Amino acid sequence: MLGAVAGSGPVTSSVAGPGSVLDDGYRNAAEFLRARLRIDIREARRRLTQAALLLPGTTLTGETTTPRHEHLATAFAATDVPSRSATIITTALQRVAFIAHPDTLTTMEHALTRTATHNDPDFLAKTAQHWINRI
Repeated sequence: MLGAVAGSGPVTSSVAGPGSVLDDGYRNAAEFLRARLRIDIREARRRLTQAALLLPGTTLTGETTTPRHEHLATAFAATDVPSRSATIITTALQRVAFIAHPDTLTTMEHALTRTATHNDPDFLAKTAQHWINRI
């Protein structure tokens, strides 16, 4: 029997038979977050991007992988860096990733993370832009 929770999206069972939760009626994870958390789609996509960059992953064989930006992920998990600041840092790192040396990226990540722990996001954005311009 299919049940519905107040405020949830439609539940269908076209993939795995009756009662399946594989198809929850949402087109993608961002749509699911938008509906469940009642946030706009842009915020949902931003959160999914941050999760991909700052949370450990899992390989096809089930092994855990480290986050792409380990230093930032550690500070973010410890709530030393706010979400907006983490977005500023990851965006800046992505902008220069194709032209900067990996050691430079690591140094930039450490410096921006340190800046984010002691300053507001507006100051961090200016600092990140300075790094981008210098690289």
